[in-house]
Amino acid sequence: MSDPLRNGIKLIVAIGGFAAKPGVLSGLKAGGDVHDIARKMLAKAPPGLMTMADTLTAEAEATFRAMAHELPPEAPVLFEQMVEVALPDPRRIVTDAMDAERIVAGMLARHTEIEHTRAPMPRLFRAIVAPAFRRLLDNRSFADELTPAFMAEVLGDLDDLKTGQATQTEMLAELLRRTQGFPGAVAQAEALTLDDLKTLAAAFGETSLNTKPDLLDFLTKKAAEYGEYRAQIDALDERVAAISNLKGAAQDAAERLDFEEVENLLSRVDQVETEIAAETKEARARNALMRGRVEDAYRMLSSAADSFSSVDPLEPARRRILKYSDLLQQHGERFPGRANHFLITMIEHALSDALRSSEPVTFGQGKHFIACACGAIATRAREPEMRSLFPRAIKEFRSALEIFEEQQHAGQYFNDLTNLGRALHDFGDRTPEVAGENLLCDSIVVGREAVGFYEQHEEFARTIPNKLFGAKLSLASSLRTLGGRLPRELGMPLLEEARWHLEHSQARLSTDDEPRLWAWATGGLSSVLSDLAARTPGNAGKALFKAAFDYRTRVQSVFTKDAYPIEWAKSHANLALLEEEWAAHDSTVDPQPHLKNALKHIAAALTVFGPEHTPYHFRREVADRDRIAAKLTALDTA
Repeated sequence: MSDPLRNGIKLIVAIGGFAAKPGVLSGLKAGGDVHDIARKMLAKAPPGLMTMADTLTAEAEATFRAMAHELPPEAPVLFEQMVEVALPDPRRIVTDAMDAERIVAGMLARHTEIEHTRAPMPRLFRAIVAPAFRRLLDNRSFADELTPAFMAEVLGDLDDLKTGQATQTEMLAELLRRTQGFPGAVAQAEALTLDDLKTLAAAFGETSLNTKPDLLDFLTKKAAEYGEYRAQIDALDERVAAISNLKGAAQDAAERLDFEEVENLLSRVDQVETEIAAETKEARARNALMRGRVEDAYRMLSSAADSFSSVDPLEPARRRILKYSDLLQQHGERFPGRANHFLITMIEHALSDALRSSEPVTFGQGKHFIACACGAIATRAREPEMRSLFPRAIKEFRSALEIFEEQQHAGQYFNDLTNLGRALHDFGDRTPEVAGENLLCDSIVVGREAVGFYEQHEEFARTIPNKLFGAKLSLASSLRTLGGRLPRELGMPLLEEARWHLEHSQARLSTDDEPRLWAWATGGLSSVLSDLAARTPGNAGKALFKAAFDYRTRVQSVFTKDAYPIEWAKSHANLALLEEEWAAHDSTVDPQPHLKNALKHIAAALTVFGPEHTPYHFRREVADRDRIAAKLTALDTA
């Protein structure tokens, strides 16, 4: 069996050994990192430790063999990751009464990555880890082999580590003093050294980034979150004076035996104090998000919302939907992870028949947020999660549209028409054959309806002037995707319609006012021109390829790798496809330079796309790379 499985078992044995040895935990200082403990244990491991690790590894291998028919090929690596992520503190094991089932349940609850939570990995994890902890914690002879002297040596090493952490703290303090605080550090980030950037990132709990572009991207996003976080903290004490005044007035009313006035005043005190407590929880949630602790933020926001039940039974639902959902959604947009999963859970708790009947628009907004979160997760998810989340996003958007239509909320109705069209497109693009083409047809119908709805409402030109371009871009994507999948005689009219919408949008946008919209329109136009070029013979097709290439390179003046890494990578991926199509065109004499350029663009895209955070794009680029490389090899051997 592979090393990753053995490594995971060793971590379990190291931590289990600490918990199993009575009297040792008192020497473990607060704040000691559980992974540091495990590493120190393994570095100086006595024979008993490794013997137990070998025994448990053999048992784990048997479990793997029994489940081999249902495990993914990367299961050993995933298992090691799951142990690493969820490794319990020895003190936590004692708190859980050394109960293996409780320990494993706590570890499983800490898993957030899709690959770790998807069946059968949780079942495999429980089948291996629960028996391992039972063996470790019940085996007194094993515990006795881990002598107090050995434990003391490990703890002494950890004290040295603490000194290193203190040095890191001093480095951060000096850096912030030199740059006049975190905002100043971000403003000067380009001029900072790589070590300086790593020091800043470590303050937010991020220690895995090692390149300057990745660190700059992370810190830029954190700066936006930090500004909101500081504003929340700075506003915390504004209502204290108001409480004092209200309490004084209530005391005066009590002196007058005006109990009605006392009740009115105290209810206002209750509401203001609840607001202050909730704002403190919101500030704590922002603080948790600054450190990437999304589950902690979710709990704080849920608690803040629930505290308003004494004010109004529906207020917790309003808070979840109208106030706190934005916080998790924005974090999910900046840092893909579990924020959208917790957003869905938080809003599900808010939706009720009472809310639907008394505040239908709020209910509809809750449906909107769930739909957006499902779509955001689905675009990055693998099978089968993607297959379940896209249909749910589509269903929730349709539910929201039904409410916004009946309540005559035209702006929100238009927004979710556009969102529904995008969700249908994204699902159709990932679905093969006729089923995918049907979804794309639906997305075109919805997209045309959205554009027409905008044009019917003259007030939109004043209230949401640029939303039309977003709708046109969404429609053009659907037209282009379906047009590219259909035979030439059916696909060309769709591609020409997409071209018209994109040229209309691109001509009316600028890099000064709406740089991202301009870049999306320009990039979309490049892709459509490339598709048209591939279906247009001779010099006319060659001219279209040149125009497509020019538009795509202009996009990269906006979508730089530092500012927009995902869009930058998508741009390179599209350039690769353009070069591949150009290589196959009848006007091309030598296809090899185009194919070599395509591989360079894919290599650039793969510096951003990875199997964990962007699995769909990663798999697509790897497939494109292999296909293009095979074409190049065939030409070399011809």
